[in-house]
Amino acid sequence: MSSAEILGLLFEELHCLPDVNREMHLDLAIGVYTCSTGVGASLYIGYNVRGKLKVSIEDQVTMDEVISNGCKHLPIHDFSHLLDTVYEALASAQFPPAQCVHLVHAATVLLHEPPQGSKISFIYRPSTSLTLL
Repeated sequence: MSSAEILGLLFEELHCLPDVNREMHLDLAIGVYTCSTGVGASLYIGYNVRGKLKVSIEDQVTMDEVISNGCKHLPIHDFSHLLDTVYEALASAQFPPAQCVHLVHAATVLLHEPPQGSKISFIYRPSTSLTLL
């Protein structure tokens, strides 16, 4: 099963299973997405010097589409949780720069395709980076 299929399955479970732990599923979805993508110069099919598999541009586009489609029908609260998870990960300074690039890319994809009918306003607060209206 590919990372895109796993990510799609996680979003499908959010829609179909009423008793699922939503926050855990959303955290897992962001984890699968950020750990399975290769952003920037690392987009190619092959291995880097450490032997880690990089994803192709087509795989990256597929993952972006899966997360965008998965977020379109999420309740605002769930979407806000995804953004908060990415923000907290970036603010924690516990991730190496390469992983931060993946997190920033995730935030960009999420903000590009918010849930239908939502409006995003950027309000800086030390504890929260954005507010969804």
